[in-house]
Amino acid sequence: MTRTLFSCARSVGRRMSKPAAVLALLLAAALLPACDKDDAETDTAAMQLNMMDESNGRTTLGASNVYINDAGNFRSSSDLLTTFGKSGRGFNAAPAIDQTATELAVVPGHWYQVFDAGGLHVFASGVCAYSVASKYLNVRADEWIYDSEGIAAGAKVSFKECRPAAGVLPEWDSHAEAVDYCTWRFPAGCEIEVDTSDAYGVRVTVEGSTVTAYSQYNGIDIPVLLRKGYLYTRTYITPW
Repeated sequence: MTRTLFSCARSVGRRMSKPAAVLALLLAAALLPACDKDDAETDTAAMQLNMMDESNGRTTLGASNVYINDAGNFRSSSDLLTTFGKSGRGFNAAPAIDQTATELAVVPGHWYQVFDAGGLHVFASGVCAYSVASKYLNVRADEWIYDSEGIAAGAKVSFKECRPAAGVLPEWDSHAEAVDYCTWRFPAGCEIEVDTSDAYGVRVTVEGSTVTAYSQYNGIDIPVLLRKGYLYTRTYITPW
C-alpha cells in the first residue's frame, strides 16, 4: 500500500506543477496511518453499545451483568473486571486475571476485560486461572453519553465476546489417553490437581507432569485439572 501511494504521487507529480506534486505527496503521507492502523482495535466482529447508567435505563454489557453505576463506574455483582488502561491489546487479547475487581472507573479510551466468576479456579499454588470453556469480553470505553443538560448518562463502548485459546492444554472434558492402564502424561510445566472426592478406592500420585492412578473398581472417570499460565482445563483419566 505504501509503495502504491508514493508511486502514484510521483506519477502525478510528473504532470503537475511543483507545488501540486508536493501537495500530492503530503496527502499520501497523511493517508498512511489509516492504512497501518492496528486491526486489533478495529475488529469488525466487535459490537458497539450505548450503555446507559443505572439512573437512565441500566444497560448491561453483552451477556454479563456489568452495568454503569451513578458514580460512573463499571459495576458487577458476580462478574469480575480488569483494566489495561490505554495500553490494551485489542479485541482479541488473551485473558489476564492477575488483578480483578467488581468495580472499575469508566475512562474513555481505556481497555477492559470481563470474566465469569464461575470460570475461575484457585490452584494449590495460589494462582487463579480461567477455564478454557468459559467466555470473556474484551471491552473498550469509547466516549461518554450526555443528557440534554450536559450530564453524563452513560457511555458508548465497543466489545467482543471471546473464548480462550487452549494452546497445549487438552480440550475441556476430554478423556486423556493413558500411557498404560494406570499412567498418564500431560504437557510439561502444567500444575496438576486430581479430584478423587467422588472416587472411592482410588490411589493417585502426581510426579511432575505424570499422573499414576490405581482403582479398586474399573471404569471410574477421575477429573484432572491442568493449569498452564492463567488458563486451565478439565480432563478425565480412567484407571483399569
